[in-house]
Amino acid sequence: MAKRIREARHYQRKDAAIRILAEHAKPAIRRDFRASLGHLGSLVPTERVLQFARAGDWFNVKRAINWDHYREVLKAPFGRLVKLRQAGAELGVQKINGAFAQARRRVRFRKGGHDSRWWISKRASEPSVALDTLFEKDIGDRFNFDVLDQSTQDRIRAAQDELIRELETEARNTIDTIVMNGAREGLAAEDIVGDIRDMIGLTARQGQAVMNYENMLRDLDSDALTRRLRNTEYDAVFQDAIDAGTDLSEVAIGNMVDDYIENYLDYRANAIASTESTRAANEGLNDAYSQAIDRGALPDDAVKRFWQLADYPCPICESVVDMNQDGVGVDEDFDSIDGPQDNPPIHVHCMCSVEYHTDLDKVPDEPMGTEQ
Repeated sequence: MAKRIREARHYQRKDAAIRILAEHAKPAIRRDFRASLGHLGSLVPTERVLQFARAGDWFNVKRAINWDHYREVLKAPFGRLVKLRQAGAELGVQKINGAFAQARRRVRFRKGGHDSRWWISKRASEPSVALDTLFEKDIGDRFNFDVLDQSTQDRIRAAQDELIRELETEARNTIDTIVMNGAREGLAAEDIVGDIRDMIGLTARQGQAVMNYENMLRDLDSDALTRRLRNTEYDAVFQDAIDAGTDLSEVAIGNMVDDYIENYLDYRANAIASTESTRAANEGLNDAYSQAIDRGALPDDAVKRFWQLADYPCPICESVVDMNQDGVGVDEDFDSIDGPQDNPPIHVHCMCSVEYHTDLDKVPDEPMGTEQ
């Protein structure tokens, strides 16, 4: 089936500022998440967990882990994500002020909770009403982002809590997978607990992949040589073992599996950093426009959001563009074939972004230079 070509406006530019922000922040965020994921194994109290494991009390194996400390460890990378979100908000500030400056308009802030229709009707019915009875001024007649705004802080905390919840749920699922695999393979309690310590930073699926890889090594299965995250330095040794029909030593298997886990932790940290960098930058941009609307600098019907596709978009991302040709409001969800979507990313490694279009004709004000 031929790939559908859409108008250029639906595609993100390679030099898009929002993309550059996310890409620039990604390496440091990846390092922080990698350090946090690698530290999680130390939170497993080995001796206590072993006691429960030897007794077959797998329920208390999970309860023995210090999940409060686990959450604190995962909070470490959020400092950089918050800074990136603020940078996204500052980009929004530049866009908002740039739109007013290009139109030679001053930024004004509505007093009270009336919408743009009220402003327009008020000025039409009472032309003598002074503008300063309807609007407040910001410093320098510009919109400035308030990082301490309560609504913004609430959204930031909610985003942090949601991601930590997802990571904790994955860790608990990974433990379940390791325990079930150990029971199926007849592994000793010590081996199961060791796997929990080594793989608690991985998803359940990734943990299962590690255990499958170890079985391949023990069975001299040549498919182990196709695993992308293996340490290729061992390929010759493994191939020699296959050719000779000689089992690998436990030391060799341990080293190969350890390297495979380390590479998987790198892979996972990169996936999280890529996804969350995109999210933080886009959410920051949204924060700026939300504040501008909340403070009355812009009426909500003056701003439209348009989804822009990045490299190799998935069918869901493409459907967002196709199903929202006229854009959506700042606080409205996009329609998609997978249900409502707020801001990118939709999936892991999604680099799509949102473009904001402002219609200043819907903002009552006077041209710059007019005396008041």
